[in-house]
Formats: sequence, structure tokens, C-alpha cells
Amino acid sequence: MEDGAKNSAVRRIDALVRAGYKVEPCTVEALNFVHPAHREFKHARLMMLDDGLIVGGLIDDKHELRILAADEEKFSAFLRSIPRPTSWQIHRDKFYFVVAWTIGIGFWSVIVIMWKAAIDK
Repeated sequence: MEDGAKNSAVRRIDALVRAGYKVEPCTVEALNFVHPAHREFKHARLMMLDDGLIVGGLIDDKHELRILAADEEKFSAFLRSIPRPTSWQIHRDKFYFVVAWTIGIGFWSVIVIMWKAAIDK
């Protein structure tokens, strides 16, 4: 990949992250992005291939998003269409994690208390 293409790819990655996308673990050939507005935004999942091509949408979606590396105009228009994630959408996964741990700790606390009560009889 040429230096100009690398700079363009880095600028696109930076722009997508600033727009609210998060980079997911992925394959060597591509970067996967996910937007916190999963259900509310059609292109919540994107894939950026190593040649700079950005692909979005479902596999069976006929209106799949395809933005070539050289198409800066289409990429800029896409960036303007991305909704800003709300505070809830950004922190939703952390909230679910805390709730799950709280339920788990509560469950095991009840089990231990019942077990100790059964031993003390």
C-alpha cells in the first residue's frame, strides 16, 4: 500500500472512531467497526478492507454500503449521516456488565448463606 493510501486509511479510521464507531477484534485482512446505536442505525457494522474499501450492511442487503478508497466525497457524506451516540448507547455494555456481576454476587451470596445455615443445624 502506498503512503498516500495509508494516510487516507488512517484518516478514515480516525474519522470513524470520532463519529462513535469502535474497532472490534477482526481478521488480518480487514478492520471491523461497530457503532453503539446498533438497532437505530442501518450501518452500525462496517468493515474496512486493507485496500481502504469500506463495506457496510447485511450480506443479503441489496443496498449494501460500498465506499471506495478514492471516493472522499461519498465518505464525507456518509460521515455526516452517522448519528451521534447517546450516553446510554456508549455505556450500555458497562451497565450490563455491572448488572450481571451484581446478580452473580447476589446469587452466590444466597447460596453460601444457605449452605452455612445448613451446616450450623
